[in-house]
Amino acid sequence: MDLQVKNFDFSVKNIPIPSKYAYKKRLIQKAESLIRRMRWKANDYCNGLKGKKMVSEKKYHSLFKSDYAPPKCEYLNGFEEDLFEMIRNIQFTNCRSDFLKELNDEVKSIKRSPYVIV
Repeated sequence: MDLQVKNFDFSVKNIPIPSKYAYKKRLIQKAESLIRRMRWKANDYCNGLKGKKMVSEKKYHSLFKSDYAPPKCEYLNGFEEDLFEMIRNIQFTNCRSDFLKELNDEVKSIKRSPYVIV
């Protein structure tokens, strides 16, 4: 087994910029999470709880997150549509520095390498 030392010209703690696809995918996940939480809060408010939680709900919410989808709230429909329209219309620019270009090239070379890097 032949071991070789790979030297990087920068810190291995640097975080490269994600691809457009990965960025949009993560943004949509976070937007869906926000809408889900807002729907639960709106549902509690509309049903008269106004910040109070039932004892059984409080007990189980601290242990497990709910898998149930919250009911749609007519007051949030416009906000939800505008939020997803804004995400749909995102435009990206290529204003990366030389450092980020080098970092991106290094990440690509690591991914293409047939060797195991430890």
